[in-house]
Amino acid sequence: MHREQASFRKKFQGILAISLILLVAAPAFSASTKDAANDYFATLKKDLDKLAASPALKNQRTKGINGLFVASLKKHQPVAYLARASAKGIIVNEVIRGEVPKKKVSAKVGDAEWYSSVVKSQKPYTGFTEENGRYYLVWSDPVISKKRLSFVIVSKVDIWDCFHKLANETPEPFLVRIGQKSLYSNKWKNESAYTEDQLDVPGVENVSILSEKPSTAARTAETLATSVHRDTSAAVSTQAASPAQPNAAATAKSSFVAKHRPLVIALAIVVVILLIVLIFRFYVWLNHQFLMRSINKPD
Repeated sequence: MHREQASFRKKFQGILAISLILLVAAPAFSASTKDAANDYFATLKKDLDKLAASPALKNQRTKGINGLFVASLKKHQPVAYLARASAKGIIVNEVIRGEVPKKKVSAKVGDAEWYSSVVKSQKPYTGFTEENGRYYLVWSDPVISKKRLSFVIVSKVDIWDCFHKLANETPEPFLVRIGQKSLYSNKWKNESAYTEDQLDVPGVENVSILSEKPSTAARTAETLATSVHRDTSAAVSTQAASPAQPNAAATAKSSFVAKHRPLVIALAIVVVILLIVLIFRFYVWLNHQFLMRSINKPD
């Protein structure tokens, strides 16, 4: 009997070890990729809003502002453009990614929607534009000084670069769409089933991400449950058929197990599946944390 029990324990430990290996080796599924993308855009927007709230931007002098903008572009590579416009609708500071900042700028932007909207409402503006085949998020913020609008800060974010940054941090295949138009593909193939989720991107409403369905975990749980059920049944049957003469307590325990064997087996399966689900959810959460840390670190 002891040999049979040891054999059962060994099989159960092996099954649990295999389940852990499968869960650790499994990729981050669509929920984590979707959440990582949403968190990235939210963090980027928060950082740019924080930049616009900097007391230094209230200064009427232009000196030093370009350096502040350049530092922000270095921290966030997808940001392609940062500028500060005066209350008169004239650009006084402008930094373009890949170009040396000009000391003096005097372009008029009074008719631009990102400017006029902020002037009227004195609230942040989010929009979306296409320039030369590239798509940009346009975010602008008011700079209030002494309860009056002093400047408007505008940023243009290359949305393709945002998803390229995400792709560099995850092995999961995904496809990003704007409406029905494909924007970005990361090792995407149309051969398998997929899920499509809307993304929360400030300035654009019809961005979605396609990811493979997370069916691997479900199949793993089902296979393990079947294996546990089979091995548990075999162990109980072997113990029931053992010729050894048990004592009274063992007889009562064995009788209880035999009488309620379906319930015991069902509970064991539920416990194992719950354990697998909890471990998997913890892995997805942990992977998401590492992914966000990698995405948001300075370039």
